Amino acid sequence: MFEKNPEALLEETNNLVVCPSCLAEKPIDQTVEINYQGEKLNFCKCPHCMAVFQKDADFYIKRLSGEIDFSGVFSEGQGCCP
Repeated sequence: MFEKNPEALLEETNNLVVCPSCLAEKPIDQTVEINYQGEKLNFCKCPHCMAVFQKDADFYIKRLSGEIDFSGVFSEGQGCCP
């Protein structure tokens, strides 16, 4: 799909961000932005996601950047939702 029309797909997703805690994709205007160590991070509006991030920010930053293996939101291990 992307190879056939990359411009359209990029345009469709250019306003999306990923919540570092729950990995939800949201339009940027439906998120809460915080500054974390000089970087802007956008969270979904769930208060649990920000609280969980604050408890172990390093884990969530590394997971979001791909430095930590992650087999899915509902997998074993640390996640955002209890």
